[in-house]
Amino acid sequence: MIMALKFQDQRPIIASDFSPHRGSLALASGADHAVDPREISPFEAHPAFGGRAPNVIFECVGVPGVIDQIIRQCDYSARS
Repeated sequence: MIMALKFQDQRPIIASDFSPHRGSLALASGADHAVDPREISPFEAHPAFGGRAPNVIFECVGVPGVIDQIIRQCDYSARS
């Protein structure tokens, strides 16, 4: 997903993962920033990384409850 977004020149790409290894892979794949959600919410990270709220969110984990969490935290006009 990150490489597809990069190919389409969509920016900023903010990856969120608990694993430092997967965060490094996200950066190597083209993400502009990788955040550990234990330290900063990806929804709160946007002012530091371009000042815009995320308007498109991709959930690529499949862990129960993550979609509900995204819906509760994203901006009204965001898409997933």
